[in-house]
Amino acid sequence: MNRSRHSQLTESLGKSAKASVNGHQNSHKQSSSTERWKLLKKAILNKDSGFSDSRHSIRRFNSYGFIKCVKEAYNSSRLKTDRAEEDKDLVIKSKKNYEWYSVAIPSIDPRLSVNVRFYNSSVNIKDLTGFNNTGNICLWPSEEIMALFCAKNSAIFDNKSVCELGGGMTCLAALLIGKFSQPKEVFLTDGNEASFENLEKICDRNEFECSVECCLLQWNKNLNYGDLEERFDYILCADCLFFDEFREDLCGTIFKLLKNDGTCLIFAPNRQNTFHKFVDMAKIKFECMIVNDYDLEVWERHLSEKENNSEYDEDIHYPLLLKLKKRTKQTNDFCKMVL
Repeated sequence: MNRSRHSQLTESLGKSAKASVNGHQNSHKQSSSTERWKLLKKAILNKDSGFSDSRHSIRRFNSYGFIKCVKEAYNSSRLKTDRAEEDKDLVIKSKKNYEWYSVAIPSIDPRLSVNVRFYNSSVNIKDLTGFNNTGNICLWPSEEIMALFCAKNSAIFDNKSVCELGGGMTCLAALLIGKFSQPKEVFLTDGNEASFENLEKICDRNEFECSVECCLLQWNKNLNYGDLEERFDYILCADCLFFDEFREDLCGTIFKLLKNDGTCLIFAPNRQNTFHKFVDMAKIKFECMIVNDYDLEVWERHLSEKENNSEYDEDIHYPLLLKLKKRTKQTNDFCKMVL
């Protein structure tokens, strides 16, 4: 029951969606654009799996260790291509290696796993320039924790419509919901074409008992998203708040896609107050609840890393949980809300 919405959304959003991205790029502040370029440049040139940026993204700490990834013995879908791209005075030669892994959460049920295709090499500049593409490069701690949280709380998604926004190359949380829960439908979305193509491959490789769809979806508060508007009971998002130029459109997109009584769950670190900048913006449209200790196991692991790991930085590594509900008469007592 796996389907793709590429052609349908291209027809309904098409030029408007692409124009919105171009508009974002042209309206970048010089400082933000420069810092983002530094981030992407380091990702391309760094031989390690991680990458770093002085302001936004530091990969010295890679994982909390809750998710087990086992490389498959064979890899018939690996793609190897050599390219050369030039940007100013920088010439990049890169190979794309896609490797398949079996991904599971042993502490919940080691028998339940999904097959995921990871981007496992240096990256090409074309795959990084355009819509927010940092999710193409690696699996962030926020996505790991969001996936764990969703698997542990799988019952809340039963018979619900679920959408993950900006899920990068894997949409791991949404994939696990398709396995651990009994949702009505699950949408895996990202605004980058390379990510979308990888999501299609992942969906083709896995079997689900519910409807699982891939969608090339870019954030724009002014777009008409057709039958996706007010469709979802739950919207998920991991570590998508740190680029200043995308926050307003992300907030607007969540508002458009979420049902009036729906819930959005966002996992993201404080990251030099970028988390709270988004909260301040979201308060106009949503009731907001911030939760620090949303899971005892995660909280204890966080405290242990904080005490024993010199590479661990709470500000950029520990994901806070933000719950959003649309402002309605029924949300006056939102602070008492439970999932």
